[in-house]
Amino acid sequence: MGNGIHSRDDKLGRAVEAPGHLPGILQTMSSSDTELSSRLGPIVTSIWKRDPSIFGANPTLEPLIANRYGWLDVSTRMRTQVASLHKFASSVRSSGRKQALLLGMGGSSLAADVMRHTLPSGRDAVGVSVLDSTHPEAVRALLASHEPSASVYLVSSKSGTTTEPLCFQETFWTHAVKQLGEAKAGDSFVAITDSGSKLAVEAANRGYRRAFINPEDIGGRYSALSFFGLVPAALMGADLEALLASAADAMAKCQTTTRLHQNPGAQLGLALAEHARAGRNKLTLLCAPPFDRFGVWVEQLIAESLGKHGGGILPVEGEQITDETRFGDDRFYVAIEPVTGTVDQLRGQSHATHADDLEAAGLPVFRMPVSRPEDLGSLFFIW
Repeated sequence: MGNGIHSRDDKLGRAVEAPGHLPGILQTMSSSDTELSSRLGPIVTSIWKRDPSIFGANPTLEPLIANRYGWLDVSTRMRTQVASLHKFASSVRSSGRKQALLLGMGGSSLAADVMRHTLPSGRDAVGVSVLDSTHPEAVRALLASHEPSASVYLVSSKSGTTTEPLCFQETFWTHAVKQLGEAKAGDSFVAITDSGSKLAVEAANRGYRRAFINPEDIGGRYSALSFFGLVPAALMGADLEALLASAADAMAKCQTTTRLHQNPGAQLGLALAEHARAGRNKLTLLCAPPFDRFGVWVEQLIAESLGKHGGGILPVEGEQITDETRFGDDRFYVAIEPVTGTVDQLRGQSHATHADDLEAAGLPVFRMPVSRPEDLGSLFFIW
């Protein structure tokens, strides 16, 4: 097998592999946009038109699918909420609360967990922890470390009926009522949910500090850049404007239908699909610090979204790669790595992903360069 990817653009995942080493249509990425545009252009256009039929003709499901395209313009919509989010975070800090605990599961909690490991915290930030485990010891430990009078609990559930977050809510609500009394306990709680949900109603009845009503046209797995991710990010003191600007930049690039080698979303989707069809259906994620937790979010996104019709992609996250590691021909790699001298200077960490070694061994690697922690916004959007 010859070399894998041998060149890349400087931003948002330009990946080119030598002709002859890619399955099918991927070979056109290194030669001409003509065939690529003719085959993929209509799909990209349909997505931006929010056409549900591209996922298969099903009159029953099409209305549901049509109401799940809200992630396309989430960065635009959420930028109008930045000032309000900062004001909310300031009110939490001024009330003497030094820590926040997000109570969620899966899509409602993973983005926040990635953000707290990736984004630099601002001055006077509220420390954010995430509870997404039902293990009794995990719950007990966080009960002990989060005093209600000094904490805010973020109950996070799109549907407002997810079992685990609601169980967490009742556990911490009971704890807060014992410590503060029912009249004051609500000031330690915040809900993040959809309009009219059971959680939204409960938040109103109990007098929660705030209920953030998320756009209902954004599915849970695609909600990283909505209130589900931005509320905890605001408490961390993260640069929300920079995060959303990065996502908006990716959004603009992903709308092109004629020069698809400049469309990072189309490139990534095409690479994943064509390699899977060629038998490379083990997506192995190589995420350098400070993005090393991003793979956990991708793992859940891929594993939960695909495979419903008998064929999918198996995500592999957090695998240790050494000089002795040997992989078969069912692997496809995605490397998220800082451009030299950018994030490196911000965090001062080692960023080896082994991508160069894998390429030298002739294995396919799709590289997604990033230049600063806030480029997490573009990664969330592209995936």
